[in-house]
Amino acid sequence: MTITDTDTFEQAGNISSTDIPDGLAVSDMDGKEVHFLNPVASAVFLLCDGAHDARAIAAILAEEYGLSEPPLQDVVNCLAELQSFGIIRKT
Repeated sequence: MTITDTDTFEQAGNISSTDIPDGLAVSDMDGKEVHFLNPVASAVFLLCDGAHDARAIAAILAEEYGLSEPPLQDVVNCLAELQSFGIIRKT
């Protein structure tokens, strides 16, 4: 599935997340699958609220990390990976 910079995502309803020292641990409700997200992937995941598209997420990350330009392609790649894990879905 192709992701565009205007796609918005939300967190899947069947997951839970827990803060860990270097990001988040995200698991399905029965705990059979756990995904450990680094700080940047955690930020992308948390911004998947149905209101932010990939461009907005990239802009927020650029501001947060003091980047000269938004990391749009990296955000799109991260969204694709999070979607493949089943922890976010397109709205």
